[in-house]
Amino acid sequence: MGTGKRILRNLAFLLCSRALMVAVSFLLIASISRYLGVHRFGHYSLILGLVQFAMSIPSSGMGIILVREIARDRERGARFLGHALITRSLLGGFIFLVSLLAVRIWHLPGSFALSLYLAVAWSMAQLSVELSQNVFLAYERTEFQTFLTTFNGLTTLLATLLAIRLDWGIPGIFGATAFTSFLAAQVGFWMACRRFCRPSFVPDVGEWLYLIRESIPVGLTTILKEAYFRIDTFILAAFRSPTEVGLYNGAYRLVQQMVPLASLVMRALFPVMSRLATGSRENLSALYEQMLKLFLLVSLPLATFVYMEAPALTHLVLGPRFSASASLLRWLSFPIATMLPSTLLVFTLVAIGRQVWASRCLFACVVVNTLADFVMIPSLGARGACFGTLAGEAVFCTFAYYVVSRELRPLNLIRVLTKPVILSGLMAVTLHFLEGRALWIAAPAALLTYLTGAVVLRPVTQRDRNNLRSLLQGDRRPEGESWIAEAV
Repeated sequence: MGTGKRILRNLAFLLCSRALMVAVSFLLIASISRYLGVHRFGHYSLILGLVQFAMSIPSSGMGIILVREIARDRERGARFLGHALITRSLLGGFIFLVSLLAVRIWHLPGSFALSLYLAVAWSMAQLSVELSQNVFLAYERTEFQTFLTTFNGLTTLLATLLAIRLDWGIPGIFGATAFTSFLAAQVGFWMACRRFCRPSFVPDVGEWLYLIRESIPVGLTTILKEAYFRIDTFILAAFRSPTEVGLYNGAYRLVQQMVPLASLVMRALFPVMSRLATGSRENLSALYEQMLKLFLLVSLPLATFVYMEAPALTHLVLGPRFSASASLLRWLSFPIATMLPSTLLVFTLVAIGRQVWASRCLFACVVVNTLADFVMIPSLGARGACFGTLAGEAVFCTFAYYVVSRELRPLNLIRVLTKPVILSGLMAVTLHFLEGRALWIAAPAALLTYLTGAVVLRPVTQRDRNNLRSLLQGDRRPEGESWIAEAV
């Protein structure tokens, strides 16, 4: 199978699994928020944020480096997988011990401590699931990843609904997710060993140190990224009530569902980008430009729709008790426009071996976000957390775009942005005239406006499609000497 067809097949499987997971995630958010209420949802969000931030350490960026190395040399895949398993197990055990000490030192209440233990267990099992998914991705067989994701998502949904039905509270919710993630980890490990490679634990200190050395910058990026996602919750919890934490996280979790969409697309493209980075930088520049254009054609209209329909979306997913989250969701819709392009920037930096710069960009983002939070949250509360997120996202995109532009061919941003901005503006006008209408009327009308505008403006031409296809098939140079300058 050619490279282009393989990428399209992988992308199709990943998008199907992601579409299912988005539906599952919205059902989980809706069920948990309605069951817990605003106040207890704040406690749930704080525990979730603490654990996910802590477990970004054993994640250590090894997954994406594992994909890169196996894609380049599959014969060493078993050894790299063994090194990754050992490293993650050691770091995960360390985090679990830290959680035990934290409960002892701070004398946390029994239910809170139990929820924390179960949340840590869930995160450790989820790391094992992700390791199997990295193997499937490295071998470019994402149908296995789709199956595992589907199995994990559906069993988690059923177990969580059962815990809610039995009124097991926050510990029951985390216990249900820990149990189903453990089952998914066993299934994923069995598939990875049976169909691709069984981990080899042959001692090779040099290879192990190489994997760690390459993973550290990406690991720092992962930790900083989690800090960026969670710092608002932590600071808000320090200055405000759990109720305000719950209102903010209700809106923020809706926005976060958009983030993995870009990761799925980039994971399908990443093996090809890694090969292009060692060969034709010109072709990599062309692929980067095309993907940025496509991401903007999705992210800008999506952000526009969320902003205009924030009250309806909040009521539909979170319920009437979270009506105050609608104004927060409107502020948080602005980062949706940059979340897809920022993911492209991170993967591009890793593909060209500039992981350190990705970490530096995220460090600047976290610093700005933290400072803005400390300044604005005490007086503005959840709105201050939204402004901190906006400031951090703006700094990251500006800094990362500058670094990528130094390594690859600079882009004409006006040409890239013009048509997505016009299409988003047309959608906004349509939604303005339909203000107050039901969501099932507004959403199709906005989509019809977007598609009609796309037919007229032709943001993606036949030449663009042909050149993208040529980039993905055999890593050949796109036709036309001046294509990179003229496209978009």
